[in-house]
Amino acid sequence: MKKNRGLKKIILCLCLVPAVTLTLVITVLSLRGMQKGMEEEVQLGLKMLANSAKASLGNMDEGEYCLKGDQLYKGELNLSGKQDVIDSLVETTDAELTIFYDDTRYLTTIRDDNGEPIIGTATSDEIYQTVVKEGNIYTSKDVVINGKDYYGCYI
Repeated sequence: MKKNRGLKKIILCLCLVPAVTLTLVITVLSLRGMQKGMEEEVQLGLKMLANSAKASLGNMDEGEYCLKGDQLYKGELNLSGKQDVIDSLVETTDAELTIFYDDTRYLTTIRDDNGEPIIGTATSDEIYQTVVKEGNIYTSKDVVINGKDYYGCYI
């Protein structure tokens, strides 16, 4: 009788160990797939927001973007004086929006600890090279601005 119990335990272990291992592997792979899908969805949403903001600002004045002193203009329209417009573009999202000219942040919804927009800061060399010099879109799930982590999409 004791031999049967030992044999039953061995057979049970031979069945359970692979089943538990397979369950763990499937769970890990499923979680990775879900995470990747969610990250892709976030990046798609950011691209859509960035393109929408670009189109909205592009329609505000027919002129070119330029600097007059430390102010960013679109034609004759002083965009630096339109913080409310930038804020309104993201008010129904959890996203932040920044408008760069060359490598410098001139408008943003990202605030410092005092609630002031973080302007006048530069983007990284990698982002500048990819977007401004090469004309490509730059996306990342690891953008740090003012000590905070963000997903980023630069167009």
